[in-house]
Amino acid sequence: MGFIKFSGSSLLLFLVFSLLLVNSTSDNDDDDDDDSASMAKLAATLNPLPWTWSTNSSSSYCEWHYVKCDSSKHVLEIDLQARTLSGSLPSQFPPFPFLQVLDLSKNKLTGSLPSLNKLPFLKRLYLNINNFTRIPPGFFQGLSSSLQLLMLGGNPFLSTWMIPLEFTKLGNLTAFSAYNTNLGGSIPDIFHSLALTNLSLHDNNLTGSLPLSFSRSQIKDLQLQNQKVGLTGTIDLLSNMTSLYSVNLGFNQFTGTIPDLSNCKSLELLDLSSNNLTGVFPPSLASHPSLVVIIVNDNKLQGPFPAYMFLHKFTTVENNNFCTNTADSCDSQNWSFVTCDSEKSITKISLQKQRLQGTISPSFADLTALRYLNLNDNNLTGPIPKSFVKLTNLEVLDVSNNNLSGIIPTFATSVKLITSGNDLLIPSRTKGNTSDFPPEGQKRGIIAGIVVGTIVGVIFCIFVGRRIITTIAKKGSEDEFRKDESCLELFSHNMLGKSQNGVKLQELHLLDFGKLATARNNFHPTNMLGKGGFGPVYKGKLQDGQEIAVKRLSRASGQGLEEFRNEAMVISRLQHRNLVRLLGCCVGGGYMSLEYVMKGQFSEKSDVFNFGVLTLEIVSGRRNSSFQDDEHSPTLLGYVSIS
Repeated sequence: MGFIKFSGSSLLLFLVFSLLLVNSTSDNDDDDDDDSASMAKLAATLNPLPWTWSTNSSSSYCEWHYVKCDSSKHVLEIDLQARTLSGSLPSQFPPFPFLQVLDLSKNKLTGSLPSLNKLPFLKRLYLNINNFTRIPPGFFQGLSSSLQLLMLGGNPFLSTWMIPLEFTKLGNLTAFSAYNTNLGGSIPDIFHSLALTNLSLHDNNLTGSLPLSFSRSQIKDLQLQNQKVGLTGTIDLLSNMTSLYSVNLGFNQFTGTIPDLSNCKSLELLDLSSNNLTGVFPPSLASHPSLVVIIVNDNKLQGPFPAYMFLHKFTTVENNNFCTNTADSCDSQNWSFVTCDSEKSITKISLQKQRLQGTISPSFADLTALRYLNLNDNNLTGPIPKSFVKLTNLEVLDVSNNNLSGIIPTFATSVKLITSGNDLLIPSRTKGNTSDFPPEGQKRGIIAGIVVGTIVGVIFCIFVGRRIITTIAKKGSEDEFRKDESCLELFSHNMLGKSQNGVKLQELHLLDFGKLATARNNFHPTNMLGKGGFGPVYKGKLQDGQEIAVKRLSRASGQGLEEFRNEAMVISRLQHRNLVRLLGCCVGGGYMSLEYVMKGQFSEKSDVFNFGVLTLEIVSGRRNSSFQDDEHSPTLLGYVSIS
């Protein structure tokens, strides 16, 4: 058996040869793991095929146009921007372990976005301005945590989607654009954990308010304009976004005031146009050191016109409510339910049927140009403010169908005051205003309540009073004349109160109705001497033979008890040889007719109504007869109704 003998030098050469062989093998493995296969697979999905590209695996891929490799032939960048590419990408994008930039923007690619979970070092991704239709589940989860820039904007055919919570894994992301991508829902409150400096989500379907995490973010450029429905709420948190240099929140539904942005030292552009912002234009914007462009047109900003803004800045402020000098009544020119004149002064406020509650604000009186104020058909309570009488231009005040109470202020005669449907309002007694008092029928409920509420308290008094009257009548039947009390004085005490002129007619006496009826043959027509305005006059004879004439007040007479008393007073004070002497008077049983209840007229059938009339007199503090002075005045019942 033979042996091979190696010298020392020969053994060393052998070891060196073995190491070289191993290195050669490693290099061959690297060649097998290059990006040629992935590049060929990607080329096969593109239409048209980019210039110099091939669908065959080739080691020359680093020489293709739009491809950038490192020294080890690892693909670092693929830039196919605006190459008129069409068709769809594979659901799984080929693996590129060292790819950092992928730009497929400004093409006509369709279908679903591919999964990019085999691009572990991707830093910048451009898929914007294409025709993609779908974002697959897990798309954001598969993105590299190294991603710094993500451009999805300008894909209007994407189905509705929302920013998922997986977005928070992109902790290194500094710029995110998803404008016009059919993005919906609210903006998630996740931005405090991101490194975002540029956020562009405009022209979408976002709703809700700005997330509070914005105020703790590093955002510099914020683009949220033109949401279809509109973002809502206030924009106060902008004052805490101190890194801002550009803000566009136009064409939304933001409300409230423009906050103080003096802490946003780098702010250069502010666009808040076409919202519902109110309040005075902040003076701090005029002195802002870096602000160049201010666009706040089509809001409801108030106060003095910011003419000083035009001296140093580009400013657009059209279609607001700026006044000439100070913030006053023109502030609400474009508000709902408010009408202004050409001088931007409020002339009409129409708040009818708005389910308003509470009391009417006296501040309405500060709107000196106000002509029409409609507050009808609400649930307002309390009084009509007295300050309203200061509205010298007021023409119509409609507060009907509320629950107002108190005394109606006295307005000028030129004011049409509509107050119907307020049962507790007390009309003003000063003439001049044109308040429409409700018809009697609308007040039946309150009349009934007043009567029922007082019936227990007065029934005993009425009972005692009637007993006294009955006793007096019985005493009168024993004597033809009463010597201790005059007729008209008793008449006035029981029916009219004290005589208004203070005259006491002690020479007149109360006569018994029954004996008068007997003396006149029960007022038989054959004894009637004639008929006047008060009623018929009968002749008769008393038991002592004295001939008398009796005038009886007719129920058909238009005269009342006041006129009857006045005639008796006049006749009793006149003395002439051609005038008969007035002996006395009589109340037949103390009755008051239904005509008395309504118009102060008498009959023998009103005992049923006596109690009700007296009750109303007690409640109102007015005598029924006091309403006969003016034929146009209301009756006792009508007075209680409108009171």
